[in-house]
Amino acid sequence: NSNPCWLATAKSVSSVTSPAGTSDTLATRGSSIAALVGARPDSSGKNVIWGWGKISQMTSRDPKHRERFFEARYHVALCRFLMGRASEDSRVVEKAISDITSVASLYPELGGPEQRRRFDALLKQIQKQAGKSPTGLP
Repeated sequence: NSNPCWLATAKSVSSVTSPAGTSDTLATRGSSIAALVGARPDSSGKNVIWGWGKISQMTSRDPKHRERFFEARYHVALCRFLMGRASEDSRVVEKAISDITSVASLYPELGGPEQRRRFDALLKQIQKQAGKSPTGLP
């Protein structure tokens, strides 16, 4: 699967590519959902592969995992954006905007200058998709 969100669940975070050029197909939407919530449930129904949401949750309280937390939050927004774009669901696209603005309100530095630039660029892309002025982060 060529979806950058799906690749994130199966490979290291550093292998994830940008959303540019990602095709808007049902497969993209489905793999984005799997990347967000996880995949491959075990016999108890818990996913063996964590999604970005679970990674974010599990890394949020530990300062030594702060970089992974921001990487996960970025990919939560990216996956939601790709899902909303693929399904043409403006509510999901709006949720992607909220994903970024919420984490930015709690952590204005967003993990440092480089990560903040990534969040800002993604937010502008999402805002544009939502038909809003691409103002980015405050």
